This record gives sequence, structure tokens and C-alpha cells, in this order.
Amino acid sequence: MRLDKNIAPSELDIGSYYDELKAHSFTIEAKHIHDFRLVFEFKGLEHDVRFALFEVSVSGKKKVVEENKSLTSIQITNENNVAKVNTPYQINVIATPSNINDIEFISKNRSIARVGANGLVIPLSVGTVVIEARNGKISDSITLTVFEQGASYETIIQEKVSFLGEVPEGFIDDFANLSFFNNSGEINFKKQNDAILTPTYSNITGSTVVVLNMRLSTSASIELSRNNEFAVQGLNSNNEVVEEVSKKGIDNLTLEDVTFEFKHTDITSYRIYFKLKYQEGYATGKNYCLNSLVIYQK
Repeated sequence: MRLDKNIAPSELDIGSYYDELKAHSFTIEAKHIHDFRLVFEFKGLEHDVRFALFEVSVSGKKKVVEENKSLTSIQITNENNVAKVNTPYQINVIATPSNINDIEFISKNRSIARVGANGLVIPLSVGTVVIEARNGKISDSITLTVFEQGASYETIIQEKVSFLGEVPEGFIDDFANLSFFNNSGEINFKKQNDAILTPTYSNITGSTVVVLNMRLSTSASIELSRNNEFAVQGLNSNNEVVEEVSKKGIDNLTLEDVTFEFKHTDITSYRIYFKLKYQEGYATGKNYCLNSLVIYQK
């Protein structure tokens, strides 16, 4: 097991053959570990090898960051919040009046990305993840969008727009009524097929991704809401649907970025809508609140 280029690998000879499950353990005398890599090496073999790994567990002491009461602010300074799978991404922080050693970094979704004590993020899979820098009650966070290796969604088709209290210029509401803002000012998708239409874009020449900063409302059943579907449609110049991407089970109560990736290159606009509001008897899935939007192109 090799942790990184500066730490010697731990080796364990598990023998030539076992006909039953056996547990083997490693003890790692190292600090600041944020990930592990298992490497299996078979030397001098003349026949095929079949190897089964049934379970891996890791235990250790987590670094405890003590509250620094002299801190007045924490600010994450990263501007390009886009990363690629398996490519490290560094979180940069300014803490006043202390230093980086007083900051705890937290990944809100470790299946998408993990973050070490020094703020180095290791993206693991495609999606969006909130990375938080915190000490006591003082914190800051960013939403990191992770793409596959080779993908580059750094061209912006639609700059980030906010939906707080108004429909941005060029966008069209497609709601049955006009009272669609909640108390926080976000657009509230209350009913099935409530929708927002984007402006028309003439500069799309590749694959795109629509990133919606959204959440569930705080009413109704969270369990039922996991059966809801929220979708984005890609429309061509004739307003025909050429591609639709839907998400089921969005159940975050705090604002998070949700990504919708499109492959077609003949898309000129998008329709964002509440595709399916699940209902069981008198109980319904929650409403969705849209805070902001940004569109990238590959």
C-alpha cells in the first residue's frame, strides 16, 4: 500500500492460497493522509490469478481543529470552481488574523470529492460538491463542479444569473400564475410543469452543462420528494426538444449546484421545469427553489 511518493509502501505477504475469508491489516505511521491506494502485485506467476476483495475498512485519528476565537473571517479565494476527476484541486483560504493551520476543510459529499487537512481536494467522480473551510462558527464554502478527465467546460455560455425576486432579463417564466417567488426571493416551482425558459444562445458549438443552484422547500415530506423529477430540456432554433436531462431524488434542503449535461450541439435555448411532482393521497413531494444558473460549454 503506497500512500504517496514521500511515504514508503506498507507490504504484507498474504500467502499463496486461502479457501476462506481472512482479515489482513496494515498499520500506517504517517500523518495528513487523505486517501489510500491498494496495489496488488503478483510476482513470477505461470498461471492466471483470481483475487477477490470483499471489504475494506479504515480507522484512525482525525485531526481536531481547535476553535480560534481570535479569527474574525474566513474567505475562500478560488475563482474557477471547476475540477476534473483524479486531478487535485487546491482550496485557497485567507483567514484573518490567523493562518491556514487553524482551518478545517470539509467535503459535503465524499463520494464526489475528498479534501485533506491542507485544503487539497481529490475529485473522485462527476458531480457537484460543497467544500467548506471552517473554524468554530466562522466558515466559507464553494460549490465545486467535477467533470471527467478530458472534459473542459470552462467556456461560459451564460454568465451566472440570480433569480432572487425577479426573472432575469431575457428569461421567460412559464408558470400558471405570477406569484412564484418564495419568502427568500427564490423562484418557487410549486406545480408540475412550472418552467423557466432561457434566452436564445447563438454561440453553442459543443457539449454543454447547465448548473442550477437550487434546493427543496422546507415544507411537505422529504421522503415523497425523492420520487420527484426535475429536468432541463435543450431546444433547437425551432423550439423543438432535441435533448432532455432529468434528475430524480433531489432532496437537499440547503442550496446546492445540480448539473445537467447535454451532448447535442444544435441547442439554442433551455427549458427548466418541474417534470414530476410525486403525490400519494393528499401528501405531495416538496417544491423546488431556484436561486441561480450558469451554463458552460465544452
